This record gives sequence, structure tokens and C-alpha cells, in this order.
Amino acid sequence: MEKKVSIIIPVHNSSKYLKKCIDSVLKQTYKNIEVICIENGSKDNSLKILKQYKTIKTYSLKESGISLARNYGIKKAKGEYLYFLDSDDYIKENLIEKLVKKLEKDKSDLCYAKYYSVYEEENKKEKTELYTFDILNKKQIITNLHNINLGAPKLYKTEIITNNNIIFPLNTKYEDVYFILKYLYFSNKISMVNEYLYYYLIHSNSETTTMDSRVFDILKIIKLYEKIYDKEEIENVTVKLLTTYTIRQRYQKNNKIRNEFIDEAFNHLNKNYKNWKKCNYLKERNKIKRTIEKNKVLTKIYCHLYCKTHTN
Repeated sequence: MEKKVSIIIPVHNSSKYLKKCIDSVLKQTYKNIEVICIENGSKDNSLKILKQYKTIKTYSLKESGISLARNYGIKKAKGEYLYFLDSDDYIKENLIEKLVKKLEKDKSDLCYAKYYSVYEEENKKEKTELYTFDILNKKQIITNLHNINLGAPKLYKTEIITNNNIIFPLNTKYEDVYFILKYLYFSNKISMVNEYLYYYLIHSNSETTTMDSRVFDILKIIKLYEKIYDKEEIENVTVKLLTTYTIRQRYQKNNKIRNEFIDEAFNHLNKNYKNWKKCNYLKERNKIKRTIEKNKVLTKIYCHLYCKTHTN
């Protein structure tokens, strides 16, 4: 008998994209699913759209927050497997079937697939290049933590989440980074379906395209997962995250926020990872990128010049 998959969809002011998202779920070839939508604090007609679907479970929360909604969905889920879907994204009709079959075939604790990045404004989609593998055991998971995509669509085992109290941290951005890293800590084997089965929509209101003071939340997330892992295990991930977000400050128009974040990021690395500039992640980078990312002054100069020359 097929095991049940609970698909959890937080919904917040997403009426423009919601129908396409839900319809893609209801068309799944894998039939033993329950769809749990948590509407939280929407000001548009998202709730009205949800009520049109009689086969999904809809809950409405007064407070907003994607972590709050996902955690609530976990509590309501009845499935042996969990899948989280953002309400502005959509999936191929065989995504759940492919993930379940692969996970069960390999006896894995987690399985994920590749995805398209869909750019709404440019009306185009691109294959997002991910680290590709078939199966990773426990040792290989730790060795490749910095290569494993932390945001790709994943199928989880509910019992691992509930038995280890894995939840999304509240009131912070980048909540999925902590969730998946804690989940991986308790995983013995993970698998990958080497197919593009998810459509990740990027638009002007996407969380990933919004650059503001919440970038400091990545430091909060890092400090949370540093309580779980040994520093040697997590060094490459931390270096990757912080150097990625320091360089991304080129999109930060607020000069004060930009420089303060870069200062804090480098301070964290220098204080907690004495030899971080020699880590494997940076060794894998090309020479020019590596040179800039290892140097705080060069990072600030690069971000400042980029921002100055790309300001509309």
C-alpha cells in the first residue's frame, strides 16, 4: 500500500499564483496525498480561492510567517512523508511519485530533485545547476554538506522530524537552511532524482530577491546550527553561506547595512574558524572569486563599485 504524503503549502498574499500551485498538486500521479494549506495573515483573496477546493485541508491563522505556517502544517500532517511547497511555485505531475519511489528503493531518509528557476519579469525559465549524486551515506553527507543544495524540493520522513523536534525557527529569514541542516544531521542516507521536476518562481516580491536588513538573520541561523554540528563538520557550509551573502551585498543599496553585515560576517569567520581561508569550499572557487571573497576590504570595494555602477 502506498504511504501517505502530506504536502504542506503556506499561503500568504499569493492569490496571483495560488491556483496554478494547487492545481499542479492535485494532478499528481501519486494519489495517496493530503494537501494542507495554511493561510496566514493574507490581505488578498487567497482564503477565498482555497475554499473553492473541497479536497484540500485549509487552516487559517491570524498571524503571518512562513515558519509558523509550516510548523502548524507539520502538526496537522497525517502522512508518513512530508513535502513543503511554496504557494507561488508549482510542480510536475510526477514529482511526488518519482521522489517516493527513489526514496523507498534506496531506503533513504530524504530525497530531492532538480528544479527550474522561472523568472516572471523576463518570462523565461532556466535549469538550476545543482550538485548531482545518486546516493550519499552518512559520511558522504557530512563531507558534502556545502555541496548539497539547501533549498531544493525535498521529500522528508515525518518520523525523523517529529522524533528529533525539527522545526522551522520563528521570526527569521533563511529558516529552511536551519531546518534542512538539522534534518541532515539525523539522516543516514539521502538520494537524488536527477530530473527537473519543480518550478521555482522568482518575481519582484520573492523572498530571495528582497535585500534589506534581514540579511543579518543568516548569522542567527548559523549560530543555531553551530550548536548541533562540530565546527570541522560545518566549516565549509558556514564559509559558503557567509561569503555568498557578503558578495550578495552588491545588491544592497543601503551602504550602512552593507558594510555592517560584511564586518559581522568576517568577524564571525575569523573568530570561530581560524583557518577558514584554507577550507575546501574556497579551494574549489576560481582564483579571482576566491581572492575577493577571502578579503574584507576587497569585498567592500567590489560591492560598492557594483552598486554604484548598477544603480538605476
